[in-house]
Amino acid sequence: MTIASEIAALETNLQAAKNAVVEKGGSVSDTGLAGLADEIEAIPCAQQKDYGTITYSDSGTIKTAKITSYPGFLFTGGFEVLVMGRTQEAYLPIHAEDETGMDVEIARANIKTYTIGPDVETFPERFLGECTGLETVDITGASDDMIPEYFLYDCKKLTSIVGMPTLVNIPAYFLNKCTLWDEEIDFSNVESIGSNFLSYSGFNHAVTANVTTIENNFLDFCTKFNSPVSLPNVTTIGNEFMRGCSIFNTSLDVSSVETVGTTFMYACSQFNQRFYTPELTTAGSSFLGYCSAFNQPLDLEKVTSINYFLVNCTSYNKPIKFAVLTKNGENFMQNCSSFNSTIDMGSEWTTFTVSGNGFMVGCSAYNRSFTLPATLDLSTLSGGVGAAFNNMKNFIGPLVCNCAPPAKTSNYFCATPTSTDPCYTTGVLLTGPYASSWKSLHPNRTSTPFRKLRT
Repeated sequence: MTIASEIAALETNLQAAKNAVVEKGGSVSDTGLAGLADEIEAIPCAQQKDYGTITYSDSGTIKTAKITSYPGFLFTGGFEVLVMGRTQEAYLPIHAEDETGMDVEIARANIKTYTIGPDVETFPERFLGECTGLETVDITGASDDMIPEYFLYDCKKLTSIVGMPTLVNIPAYFLNKCTLWDEEIDFSNVESIGSNFLSYSGFNHAVTANVTTIENNFLDFCTKFNSPVSLPNVTTIGNEFMRGCSIFNTSLDVSSVETVGTTFMYACSQFNQRFYTPELTTAGSSFLGYCSAFNQPLDLEKVTSINYFLVNCTSYNKPIKFAVLTKNGENFMQNCSSFNSTIDMGSEWTTFTVSGNGFMVGCSAYNRSFTLPATLDLSTLSGGVGAAFNNMKNFIGPLVCNCAPPAKTSNYFCATPTSTDPCYTTGVLLTGPYASSWKSLHPNRTSTPFRKLRT
């Protein structure tokens, strides 16, 4: 290379360096190579982003840090991982800049507060998830559409949200497992409620909303909840609605509901309020199961199928009246130990959906007659009727057998574990055109489970 070509290359590189300075926001002059160092030093620093400020505990000392990088802000949320074929949530420590400008790694359990920054456009999914020591967040200025699913998920010490936006479409798992959080929510503009909203939280304020659908696990296991619920326009309720609200015993309005999922009001052990469901057609398994104090009339006239109905409702003793029920599943009224009222299964009852196993088992107070209607087809029950009418110690009939028995016998049909119970000492009277067939299929037993059938 000649000296001339070296000078040409140097001038080219110098110009490229000058161009880079300009692109970075600096300025250049004709000082050549001698002034380049000063020109680079004079480039203005890029404006730092502000995605929010957090306070955290560092060996007992409360310190402050700011989230300045977008990747760091994203990791205030979490993500899903596959562990042995199952999806699990995963959360990493949060990186921020401390007061000296140094990057610090902060364990989620040590974070105490979060205040929104001006550069936040939307929160990442699972925002501050599993920050189990987080107590307060200030999101003043945030809008409803900035809130993602799993927002503030599993923040067990959270007690305050400053600047809660007007909620319209509530995302799934919002405030899930926030066991201490208990602040009033304005539901007046809410159009939809995602699954697991407020489940396992400390919430105990009135709920009044005009939504038509409630997704799964609404108020699920809110063990402190005992405030009125008014959902007059809701037509569809998902699974686990208010399951485990163990002290709830106040007004409930779901008067337009047509479909409820499994375990509706399950284990609301103190609930004993009249509520109306005149449009209810489909009730999932374990409807009002383990509501041990419940003893109010039910609207069942439009219900077509039911499974695990009123299981362990040990106080229930109101008349049961179906009109269009066609299918009945297992464990119908199992262990309704106080029940001795009338049952009208309606004129369209044709089959058990799985088997008759557990039908009225443990209804120990019941001593009225019961009719198996002619419409009932039991021919497809490969396991027989299982433990139907089992452990009903005071039931002596008559059991009116207007339909043919299944093909297979069952040791527990009309049986009892105790030989001194009236259903054995007196025996259960079978009547109707198929009484002899039922007795022949189920012979008397002189050992546990004991059984005596009469015709």
